[in-house]
Amino acid sequence: MALPAAVLAACLAVSSVSLAAPSGMEQAKKVYSEAMAAMEAKDFAGATAKFEEAYRLAPDKHAFNYNIASAAELAGDCRKATNHYKMFLDLVPKHDARSSAKKTLEKLQQTCIHDDETTEQLTAETRGSRDVERKMEESDRAMLDALGETTFAARFYAAAAAKYGGKGPFKRMAKVKERAAKRIQKLMANHDIEGTPEVDEVKVPADIDQACKRGVTQEARNAEVYDKVFEMFDARDIVRVMDRLARKAELRHMPTFRDGCP
Repeated sequence: MALPAAVLAACLAVSSVSLAAPSGMEQAKKVYSEAMAAMEAKDFAGATAKFEEAYRLAPDKHAFNYNIASAAELAGDCRKATNHYKMFLDLVPKHDARSSAKKTLEKLQQTCIHDDETTEQLTAETRGSRDVERKMEESDRAMLDALGETTFAARFYAAAAAKYGGKGPFKRMAKVKERAAKRIQKLMANHDIEGTPEVDEVKVPADIDQACKRGVTQEARNAEVYDKVFEMFDARDIVRVMDRLARKAELRHMPTFRDGCP
């Protein structure tokens, strides 16, 4: 049975590897023969594993990377093939198979697409779908972050109002943030965004001045998360509400805590 061209190239890759050395090299020679037998039998996955074993036994024989890459390519593991073609080109500066390796690597870099999180191989179409899906997930997380920060602010201001006996703008700002949280929840319901944000535990400083400073930084954080949602959605109602919330947090509420505290 004739071997595919890629397999013949793999044979060529080892032609420069001396397997006549003692001990480990003898074992490498034996495993290499088993790998070639697997290639003849078109057991490309088995051949890949055998070539990898031979390389472990003879780690200075970097031309084995070409064998591994060729077998892995035929086995359908384009990621492993890509990695080992790169290793071959990096570690073997002179070899007759370099030109073939370069051409094959260029092709794989165009066609071998993977999801970085799951290592799942993707087609161009599924990569596009995955990108859209991931963008939607990021948008939903941004909305949950906005709700979480707003809810925390409302709780913090309410707790501060109770602690300081109504001094400062805390009671009024707690109601403002409660209304903002309800607006965000309504947007989520209208756009089928589900989930419950994690809200940090509220700890009110003993000093009202420190609490006012916390109010300034909290409103800066609120403006930041509202702006992020604004940037990630195209829906008119979301854009309108988030733009308004961000501008109020930045232009009205931050000065309220900065200038309006006792």
